[in-house]
Amino acid sequence: FFFSSRRRHTRCSRDWSSDVCSSDLLVLSFDRPDEGALLENFEEFACPKKDSLGAEVLLQAARLSLKGNVYTVMENEAHRQLKEESERHVIQILAENLRKKLLRPGLGRKAVMGIDPGSANNPSSLVLIDADGKLILNLNFKLEEAETSLQQEFLTSLENLRIEAIAVAHGPKSKEMRDLFKQILEKAGRPLPIVSVHEHTASIYGSSPSAKEEFPALDANTRRAVFVARYLQDPLSVILRIDPKFLSLGEFQHDVNQGDLRKTLQQAIEASVNFAGVDPNHAPLHVLSKVSGLGTEQAKAILHYRESHGKFKFREIGRAHV
Repeated sequence: FFFSSRRRHTRCSRDWSSDVCSSDLLVLSFDRPDEGALLENFEEFACPKKDSLGAEVLLQAARLSLKGNVYTVMENEAHRQLKEESERHVIQILAENLRKKLLRPGLGRKAVMGIDPGSANNPSSLVLIDADGKLILNLNFKLEEAETSLQQEFLTSLENLRIEAIAVAHGPKSKEMRDLFKQILEKAGRPLPIVSVHEHTASIYGSSPSAKEEFPALDANTRRAVFVARYLQDPLSVILRIDPKFLSLGEFQHDVNQGDLRKTLQQAIEASVNFAGVDPNHAPLHVLSKVSGLGTEQAKAILHYRESHGKFKFREIGRAHV
């Protein structure tokens, strides 16, 4: 029978390929009547004269051919079509999940402090990111240090860079970190929003090739702090720094055709960038290159023009393409 859910076929295909049989596994099968129009046609083709010599052998060969070959081909073809349909369905869901990630609203061009709480064996990391997403300051500290000797340094940095929000990566000590900075800000009379960023992509970014290339001297914790600060500013820009294949977008991501998935994800990225729009005066290279009609070379030309002539004015962007 046919599946009630296209996603169910993908799950079953994974179980079949790994020789796993679960209790809710659905099995695709066909009715195989010994008699019927199809069998009659096979017998008629194999042995038009039923009273001829060897007729029984030919009829038996027709039955074996139908059952052993034709039915098998029909089942394989049905599986192929169901697999393609279910994969298209799953890929569309994954692309929609990526689109939702990219189009989450951010604070915009505001200076942000990013904090990674660390773990029992690793210190916490703090970074200050300016309105353009550039790293201004980073330091590693222990929680007890933040309660005493580093309080004044934190407040001075907040004042000098005009920090407008604090992003704390979700982790084992994130609640303690949020409570601590809330107390520090209340004592100083500096109410700032403290946002917990529940985004597992921060860990992916911390060890990604793009993060290592941009910050080769920083440890993974500090790079995660950079991610959460930038994520609070502009989720689209920071997620686009990561190859889509490293993102966790949903179930069956690694079970579908990877070529089709990559193509669809790239289309979703381009559509999201076009929908959100970009500011040519501030957008980085990896975002400009995703704009429909622009490639890497055109995006580099825009950056070069921006660095040489300053910010674009009304309808001036077209000159950068020349």
